[in-house]
Amino acid sequence: MTRRSVRKYKPEQFSDEILHQIIETGLYAPSAMGRQPWHLFVVRGQQIIAAVDREVKTATARMPENPYKKFVGSASYSISYHAPTFIIVSGNTTLSPRNAPFDCALLLGNMFLAAHALGIGACWINQLNVLNDKPGFRTYMTQLGIPPVNRIFGCACFGYTDGPSLSWPNTRKHRHHHGVKQNDMTIKTQRKSECISFLCTCSCVVFLSLIGVPCSDAFVRRFFAKVMPGTYCCHVICLFKCQPAICDRFFDDLSLR
Repeated sequence: MTRRSVRKYKPEQFSDEILHQIIETGLYAPSAMGRQPWHLFVVRGQQIIAAVDREVKTATARMPENPYKKFVGSASYSISYHAPTFIIVSGNTTLSPRNAPFDCALLLGNMFLAAHALGIGACWINQLNVLNDKPGFRTYMTQLGIPPVNRIFGCACFGYTDGPSLSWPNTRKHRHHHGVKQNDMTIKTQRKSECISFLCTCSCVVFLSLIGVPCSDAFVRRFFAKVMPGTYCCHVICLFKCQPAICDRFFDDLSLR
């Protein structure tokens, strides 16, 4: 839980062995129907990364509306935050039309976690996604090595962090729920329904007793398992034969306290 996005890197490159471990971990990500539609293109070295920067700036400048325009236009802009390794992840939408972007996202997630475990900083990069349909940029990506049928769904930069430790503390937004939180009205409605079911069950037992049907424990259990299964049915025997105190619980529930 100490992984964080890193946007400042040291210039030195990390080893090929570490890179292979990061990529291998990414390739073990789950994918819909096991199709693995992803393609990874690894860019290492500032010279080629600078070339990608130039193409991104040119393509972005031609777009009247681009959410990243103000960042890309900066003189200090670098698609990789000056990290020494940059990976472009694209997906084959012919092989997996609906799920390719999600599969690629899972692959990237695995890579980020692996990088952190190996002491490497990383950051998700989104700028290339909005340039998929720009002819000049698309041509450049194809020349670079991205398959023509693929769409870019995400990129990542990797490198040694230049700054605080990777484990610095930070708060996260907790938006998950442990189960479903029910309001008081929902709980009362459920309890009322259970009480009505219990009352009907009790009435059936009284009726069977009045007409002379023997209500042995085994009989009542078999009868109500088929006729009226429910939370309170198992207490019928106790109510009429063994533990009258169960009545107190019934009336407590009926009051919906």
